[in-house]
Amino acid sequence: MTSHGIRAGGFALSGAAFGALVLLAAAPQDKVERGKYLVDRAMLCSDCHTPADAKGMPDKTRFLQGAPIMFRPTVQVPAWADTAPALAGLVGYTDAQIVRALTTGVGPTGYALRPPMPAFRLSTEDAEAVVAYIKTLKSRSAAPKR
Repeated sequence: MTSHGIRAGGFALSGAAFGALVLLAAAPQDKVERGKYLVDRAMLCSDCHTPADAKGMPDKTRFLQGAPIMFRPTVQVPAWADTAPALAGLVGYTDAQIVRALTTGVGPTGYALRPPMPAFRLSTEDAEAVVAYIKTLKSRSAAPKR
């Protein structure tokens, strides 16, 4: 490689490293905020887990309250889920179950998550951030506070 090639390669690497630093700096640092970013912007959980309103738009008053899956595969897919479960408040799930589902693709029952749920392979830190965020959301079946 010529010295020009070495310089160009070094420049490309330093540019990539700078880009990675910019992305890391832009990522939310607070755990709940990181979880909100992942749920709302990266993983788009509400596309399946939030019911639609009369106009077919996500009903923000029932955010992550569970919903019928509004699309079907064009070919038969074994174990296709017809509904997405409620996530808000994590009612009925432990933190460990959700972390395992998001890091391994294995659901609370010990089996692979059913399609169309993606088999996420998040880092433990990101999965814990998702849990921290969805625990802050009000569940429709939350027990009244005493």
